[in-house]
Amino acid sequence: MASNAVMDLFYSLRKKIPRTLILKTMKQLMVGTQSNLRFRPLSSFVLSGILLFLASVINAQEIDPALPAIDDDKIYVIANQQIELVQISTGSLRSIFAMRKRTWPSGETVKVFVLADNNPTHVRFTKELLHTFPYNLRRIWDRRVFSGIGQYPTLLSSESEMMEKIASTTNAIGYIQGKFISDDVKLLVVKK
Repeated sequence: MASNAVMDLFYSLRKKIPRTLILKTMKQLMVGTQSNLRFRPLSSFVLSGILLFLASVINAQEIDPALPAIDDDKIYVIANQQIELVQISTGSLRSIFAMRKRTWPSGETVKVFVLADNNPTHVRFTKELLHTFPYNLRRIWDRRVFSGIGQYPTLLSSESEMMEKIASTTNAIGYIQGKFISDDVKLLVVKK
């Protein structure tokens, strides 16, 4: 009876756990022929513990898939707490910071905050997350402003000012080093 519950749990998790891991684990824990499989003694107890642990990890990731361990030197994309997004694609991020994408999926206007072109955090952000150079981003902004179809993002002088502005401005997005992050903002996971 216990083995049926374990098998049910296996099948409910099969879409979330790599198939090769499931098959490898099952082969190690089961004995017998294909038509008459049974669990080794105590294997069902151990297996159920492992599966419950995996289920709790998977459920925790589904609730908040974006909670990375914060590295002080890494650059993170941050947004106001009211933003509904948890993750953002690299393409969308590039469109937002190039001032081409002007609204969130909810229809609200995006408010973009950036640091100065020569700021080391800005340089790293453009290279690591946008895969471009600060001067290319500046050219894009200039072209859009001078042609009359866009505007510049809001320029801030420091990362502490970035934190304050993102936390207090609805629909805001920006970037910051991990050592400056507080609970007042939301971290967005960048998906490639």
